Amino acid sequence: MLNARLYLATAYASPYIPGAPSEQNQRLARLAVADYKGVLALEPENLSAIDAIGALLFQMAGTPFHPDQFLESKAYHQKHLLIRPDDPEPYYWIGVIDWTWSYRGNGELRRQHNRDMPGQQISEVDPLPADLRVVYLRDFGPLIDEGIAALRHAISIRPDYDDAMA
Repeated sequence: MLNARLYLATAYASPYIPGAPSEQNQRLARLAVADYKGVLALEPENLSAIDAIGALLFQMAGTPFHPDQFLESKAYHQKHLLIRPDDPEPYYWIGVIDWTWSYRGNGELRRQHNRDMPGQQISEVDPLPADLRVVYLRDFGPLIDEGIAALRHAISIRPDYDDAMA
């Protein structure tokens, strides 16, 4: 029964295309998540299901942007750490989620500034104006700190973890 549920969840997840917001694509991802959750109902510490849900939710969260899915994805990676705290991958994923969310926030602040201040455009590489840096730090500083700490921890567990270093 458990192997059948894992197979079914993987079958739904396989055709899912990250970043494609079509309803059919999102439906496949939701079905896969539901089936992986079914696996967890039978075997709550199944790391394959936990990791698959975390990865799918992360992919679903970006396009269109769903902050609740980022939080849920992070929760599954944290659940992995409760079971096996010496695995570096969940720390990496937490860092990636935090980076993705804060990077998006930086871009939103820039777009809003450029829309509201037509004569004072800032590019993607220009420093944020001082007033926006305060807002960015307030809104994303803790997230950035958490992400950096998670990535550093991943590297401390696996010193050659190239993805975490990047």
